[in-house]
Amino acid sequence: MESENNPNYVGLIFLGIIKYLFASFFIFILLMLMNNNPGSGGSYRNMRKSCFSNIRLLNGAVEMYNMDNSAKINELNNSTIKILIDNKYLKKKLYCFDLPENEYKSKGDISKDGFIFCELHGNLDQSYKGKNSEEDDQKLFIEAKAKAKNEKMHNCFIFSFKIGLIVFILELIRIFSMTK
Repeated sequence: MESENNPNYVGLIFLGIIKYLFASFFIFILLMLMNNNPGSGGSYRNMRKSCFSNIRLLNGAVEMYNMDNSAKINELNNSTIKILIDNKYLKKKLYCFDLPENEYKSKGDISKDGFIFCELHGNLDQSYKGKNSEEDDQKLFIEAKAKAKNEKMHNCFIFSFKIGLIVFILELIRIFSMTK
């Protein structure tokens, strides 16, 4: 027989687990509803425009750096990108469609007649054609959207799990503090 001072711990812990599951599920659903359009906005046709915009930013950063410094940037690689970022000509490393595997490259001496290009979309004046067609851009866009959605779902799940766990721990503390 249980006394009034000795609560049913199994029932209270079960209730704590139910609260934990409810809090986790509720927070997960709430986070998923807050942003139901993950990834970059727009359409796959904007990928090429965005890519060329990044190339223009890179061209401008290199041109400004070369005007301000006696040591010229002749090619685009990881070390020259780092120089541009360290000297505040760029805020961050740019990628085509924010995919790290799609880095920008250069051909020839970019301080003279060389150019910066994307392997997927080519260069600004299209004297160098990229390997992506419009259909390839559409596939890449869909894959990137799916990847962003999966990452968002994973992050929402982890966050809601942590919040739910905190609720559960607080419930356990409350249950075991009832004996005092």
